[in-house]
Amino acid sequence: MRLRLDALPVPPAVARMVGKVGNAAMYCTGITVGPSMVLTSAACVHAGFMTYEINQVVANVVGVHRQSEFWPDATDDGDYALLELDTPLGDRFGTLPLVGAPPCVITLVAVYTSLSVSTVQFAPGFDPGVQVQCTMKVVSTSRCVHDCDTSSVGSPGAPLLVTVRNTTASTTCVVGMHLVGDSASKNRIGSIVAAANAHLSWLQSTKTTTPPTTTTVTTPTPTTTVTTPTTMTTSTPTTSPTTTIAPETAPPSDKSEATAVPISNASSDGSSSTNTIVYVCIAVVLIAWFIVLGCMLRRRLSQQRDLMTPATAS
Repeated sequence: MRLRLDALPVPPAVARMVGKVGNAAMYCTGITVGPSMVLTSAACVHAGFMTYEINQVVANVVGVHRQSEFWPDATDDGDYALLELDTPLGDRFGTLPLVGAPPCVITLVAVYTSLSVSTVQFAPGFDPGVQVQCTMKVVSTSRCVHDCDTSSVGSPGAPLLVTVRNTTASTTCVVGMHLVGDSASKNRIGSIVAAANAHLSWLQSTKTTTPPTTTTVTTPTPTTTVTTPTTMTTSTPTTSPTTTIAPETAPPSDKSEATAVPISNASSDGSSSTNTIVYVCIAVVLIAWFIVLGCMLRRRLSQQRDLMTPATAS
């Protein structure tokens, strides 16, 4: 099926997916191509702190993926760089698909094939400027030239956009990216971004497979839950926690349990005092018994003495 390619006016939503990348010393144009990924010219990447600003929202660049990382046979890293951000601005403002990613599957077979394109860029005089109906010519599988208005400052990394239309919808795709040359040059040189799309797809597939392992490793936090029951079980045997936990649910049982403790203590104290009284009573009875026996023996002895004493005449 042949797809119709047009350089239509860039919708405002698409312009919001193009931002400014750099630092205080220099800046270029960047294209939001993933939730946390930005495509720009490799010449715009310098050592040190870099940021990406889009719609007045700024994210820090935390990683740089150069061309040779995925294409080891590349003669240099002069074409493109993929920048990784610390904030997923693509989830907020949207992302632009690169040529080669559905529905932007466009076959550029013939050298010097001409396409009508448009561009969005951050450069002096373009804030950001949208130019419609400039022409891009394919030079090789990785190079193109174009006649879009550009500046030597800020324009590198600007997307060359084409609109792919089928029967149901239209999609704005990035087919190329401006690298070098300003409006004074006869031809401005650009890069076909199909190689960058393959690199981006590989990075995204790597990132989607890695996170599950990290999440699985982090989950063993149930240890805290396991320790909590143990401490509670140790303290449960005492009667006091039971009374504290259920005062509102069942007040009667609470009272009975509360009184049960003193009763058991009182009964143990009472039994010991009862035993003492019994022992005292037994001792008293024994003493009384000995006294009675003594009295009886004494009386018996006195009777015997009386019998043995002779009677005297009166």
